[in-house]
Amino acid sequence: MEIELLPGSDAAEAGAQKSAKDSAMEARVGMPQPRGLPRGKLRFRASTVYQEVLEDHLLPAGLEIQMDVETGRNKARLCPGQVVDYVGATDNYPMVAAALRQAATANKPDLVRALVATCFYDSAAMSSALLEASAKGYADVVDVLLVGGMAKANPVAIDATEGHSALHRAMTNGHEDICKKMIDGLPSADLARPKNKQGLDPFEAAREEDLGMVAKRLEKHLAERFKD
Repeated sequence: MEIELLPGSDAAEAGAQKSAKDSAMEARVGMPQPRGLPRGKLRFRASTVYQEVLEDHLLPAGLEIQMDVETGRNKARLCPGQVVDYVGATDNYPMVAAALRQAATANKPDLVRALVATCFYDSAAMSSALLEASAKGYADVVDVLLVGGMAKANPVAIDATEGHSALHRAMTNGHEDICKKMIDGLPSADLARPKNKQGLDPFEAAREEDLGMVAKRLEKHLAERFKD
């Protein structure tokens, strides 16, 4: 006679052996972030106006919360006298960087805009998202990141992991309009020539990819932008 094991019983749990890989994955996912923040949660950067609360947001105590009856989504804002803890939120920068990159890779400018408006980050945390959007030619996402909020993405900063700037990525993929936007936002012509990990500036890198005419047109645009 076959014995049926009831779900949740000791015998059933003993019989449901998990693989080492599954156990390791569960342990990794369950690991808390520094200071006890649940993995994947994004600290909500409140302001004096109501802002939408995203699914992954973790709200600080004491906010005023209301539901938008038309959309069914929650919104929150600071109560009178409340202040924002910018210093205490730096532990969340890596998770925001990952969320921004994922949204940028999926070409979701509205989500990127929402994250920029309601999360904590610095320019470096925006770098990987700008690299992805620049390489793929997602102009709307690039626009949001360049305008920024708490910080702005720097198109000529060399990413510590990738070894390139966003201007390199845009130029070597032939996205001239995005390159022009980046160049137009720079304070000097010299800043348009950062060296990547191979020691090439964006124009040299473009020529290495047989995009000589792209490099030539953008060098002309650079000269016209700073002709005075």
